[in-house]
Amino acid sequence: MTYPDSSPNVLRQLARWKTSLFISTVFWLLIFSIVPAADAGVTGSEKKQIIVGGEINYPPYSYIDRKGEQTGFSVELTKAIARVMGIDVQIRLTSWPEARKALDEGRVDIILGMFYSEDRAKIYDFSPPFSINSDSIFARRNSPAVKSIEDLRNREIIVMRGEVMHDYIIKHHLSDRLLLTDTPDEALRLLASGKGDYALVAQMPGFYWIKELKLTNINTVGPPLEPFKNCFVVKKGNTVLLSRFVEGLNILNQTGEHRIFYEKWLGVLEPVGTNYKNFVKYAAAVIVPLLILLAGSLLWTRTLRIMVAQRTKELQKSEESLSRAVNAGNVGIWDWDLRTGQIFFSPQWKKQIGFEDHEIAGRYEEWESRLHPNDLAATVAVLKASLAPPWHPYNVEFRMRHKDGSFRWILSMGALEFDEQNQPVRMMGSHIDITERKKTEEALWESNEMFSLFMQHSPIYIYIKEVTPTQSIVLQASDNFQVMIGMTGREIVGKNMAELFSPEFAAKITADDWAVVSNGEVLKLDEELNGRSYSTIKFPLVREDKNLLAGYTIDITDRKLAEEERKKLQDQLQQAQRMESVGRLAGGVAHDFNNMLSIILGYADMSLDALQPSDPLRENIQEIISAGQRSVNVVRQLLAFARKQTVAPKILDLKDSVEDILKMLRRLIGEDIDLLWKPASDLWLVKMDLSQIDQLLANLVINARDAIKDVGKITIETANVAFDMSYCESHRDFLPGEYVQLTVSDDGCGMDKEILANIFEPFFTTKELGKGTGLGLATVYGIVKQNNGFIKVDSEPGKGSTFRIYLPRHQAAEENTEMTALPVEDLTIVETVLLVEDEKVILKLGKIMLERLGYTVLTANTPDEAIRLSREHTGEIHLLITDVIMPEMNGRDLARQLTILYPKLKILFMSGYTANVIEQHGVLDKDIHFIQKPFSRKDLAFKVREALSS
Repeated sequence: MTYPDSSPNVLRQLARWKTSLFISTVFWLLIFSIVPAADAGVTGSEKKQIIVGGEINYPPYSYIDRKGEQTGFSVELTKAIARVMGIDVQIRLTSWPEARKALDEGRVDIILGMFYSEDRAKIYDFSPPFSINSDSIFARRNSPAVKSIEDLRNREIIVMRGEVMHDYIIKHHLSDRLLLTDTPDEALRLLASGKGDYALVAQMPGFYWIKELKLTNINTVGPPLEPFKNCFVVKKGNTVLLSRFVEGLNILNQTGEHRIFYEKWLGVLEPVGTNYKNFVKYAAAVIVPLLILLAGSLLWTRTLRIMVAQRTKELQKSEESLSRAVNAGNVGIWDWDLRTGQIFFSPQWKKQIGFEDHEIAGRYEEWESRLHPNDLAATVAVLKASLAPPWHPYNVEFRMRHKDGSFRWILSMGALEFDEQNQPVRMMGSHIDITERKKTEEALWESNEMFSLFMQHSPIYIYIKEVTPTQSIVLQASDNFQVMIGMTGREIVGKNMAELFSPEFAAKITADDWAVVSNGEVLKLDEELNGRSYSTIKFPLVREDKNLLAGYTIDITDRKLAEEERKKLQDQLQQAQRMESVGRLAGGVAHDFNNMLSIILGYADMSLDALQPSDPLRENIQEIISAGQRSVNVVRQLLAFARKQTVAPKILDLKDSVEDILKMLRRLIGEDIDLLWKPASDLWLVKMDLSQIDQLLANLVINARDAIKDVGKITIETANVAFDMSYCESHRDFLPGEYVQLTVSDDGCGMDKEILANIFEPFFTTKELGKGTGLGLATVYGIVKQNNGFIKVDSEPGKGSTFRIYLPRHQAAEENTEMTALPVEDLTIVETVLLVEDEKVILKLGKIMLERLGYTVLTANTPDEAIRLSREHTGEIHLLITDVIMPEMNGRDLARQLTILYPKLKILFMSGYTANVIEQHGVLDKDIHFIQKPFSRKDLAFKVREALSS
């Protein structure tokens, strides 16, 4: 069975993790070396079986094969550790959530593979990593591209429950729309069936299950996510057991078994290629002379065997020169006797990897054991090829482990010496530390690779051009030009602008490009192409022999649309703020104005009763009352607009409500205008104040009447309508839900867009002076909003107007909200009323009104005074009439205290404040008696009897 190769980025990350594996292992061994030998119970005669938990269906790491056996990289690695450490283990593969739960509850001792994270490290102890893996983003074909994990924000994501990416998504609030599964195959099956937008699954298990399950409609989108370190894990504090697994892992690394398992299951990592030209360029000056000196040394050695006595001084001098040259070039020398197996490593050779001369013996194993696990196989293969016909040159780069645990890059070269039978008997060579050169090469490679990836995957259109006065030719371009002009970056290289764009647009681009390179200035401009908007910046690249230009272009279509949308929303916000300002103004004056109107209308009403029918002052007082009533209506219209009108909502059938008012409406519009009524059958119920229905229709019909010059027609219709979310997304002013639609249309003069934008503003009117206050449509707007509805207006000059009002459907059982009228005449009144009001003038007026109605009245200007009077009063108090808002105590709290003294006490609240203020004090609840200021003596008489009779 084969598995897909990892991406280049993941391979490089894996190489880095493998490099640091030995360091981590040494660290753990040092830490655990100080732990007391407390695991005798594990290794002694009473040997405990270690339960190892792992994840099922997670190939190639741990899974059940077709034979029903537990297998995989992590499984084989665990068994090998158990073998070398003499541990008895039992492996249990379950779903990932169950494996973690079993570890937490102590049913397993160790988990054979968990990705490391800082949050997990707070509750678990981790071994050094034995592999790394990356999660990939899987999607159905033709799904939107994903360039980073941030593109998943607010998407519906399928992820394994408790997996590291599950933790990551929750921690970074990337999405609250998660579909959780227990295994990777379940996640991919869900995605293939159409569930979710994307699935986050470990890369290699994901590819395996796509192939195994034949999920042909799924592929990966975007780059792999960040690599995660795969480790053995125990509960916090179980360091003794973890230390044994770490020790076993280290042994497998030393023996090479870990690499064998790795290559079998995860694939072989190829070593980074060698740039031999650079090697020659930077090292020839040192290496070639050293090789010459080395060859000379060999020649001198053989000659001196015959002429030792004669040439001792010359040999010593030559060796000293060679030593100085070798030391100066930081070159390590090695000399391998192939017959005895003994190797001479020079002090400089040992110093390159941090050891003193006496610390490394002359054995082959000293060299091989220090090779990086990833370089071992390839390096040994080159050595074996050099020792066998046809005697390939020995020249190889590899990493060797330094004494401090790091790895150093070494360039090693060697030459063979043969005997008379042409058999190799000796190999001599050199070691050169090229770590810094490799770092430079890797940095350069990564820089080039990153630039290449940037050019390939950047959402920005990037290009470099050579420019003349008549031509602008593409030298380099990013691949995403396919989206803009239908050709990739590679396809447009070498083409001029006339070959890519229309003649006019090409001429403009060429002129702009020449202006940039000839003037040496940066050019910023916005352009339109094929219905899309782009922002471009161009700048010159300084070259003596060519006029080069670089630039980048960004698609700003969505941004411009968003700006237009933002402007519309800003206009709507400003409109709402204007409306709210008037509402606050209305609410602010309502209380004081209502108090004053109470005084004016109350005393005028009582004065009128005191006059004879023939008295000439009656007409004057009636005018005062009429003006006061008009003032009350103006205040109520303002409060209706501000959605602060005090209402008593009831469950209504609009068909019945409209039919009750049709007669009055026909009188309003006159005989020259037809009023058509088209009710819908089976109309849904609404819940609102009946008087508000009257206000709506009266204002809309009067407005329609004034729009018709001579004869015409006004139509009132009702209907049931429902809007879903998709409909509302394409109709800005609509809200999803079920509504009763009330439509008033006319065939009058209509309105233009400018008038339509202002029709709901208070005091805005197109009528002549004295013909209207500008509060009619503002009142309609406020009533609709107060009842959680919305209104849509369609009108054009000369084509009439249509007002569609949408009131929310009421689905609760119908309530009996009708009040039975109570007779106020012919009653023997014996009740005592306690009247509490902080405005002394209103207190005096209320006392007079109640006494004229026949009640015994106690008055108090403050709540404290009312409590004192109640305690001192020897008789019964039947009714408390109290203002809601008072300085010392609100009316609701006062009522609670007085009902302790008088349990049968009835309560009537009164206020001139707006509904939103009164609601905060709980006096608009059902079955609470309330009277709004200003009120007449008749209104007061009815409300008092209603409260006393309740």
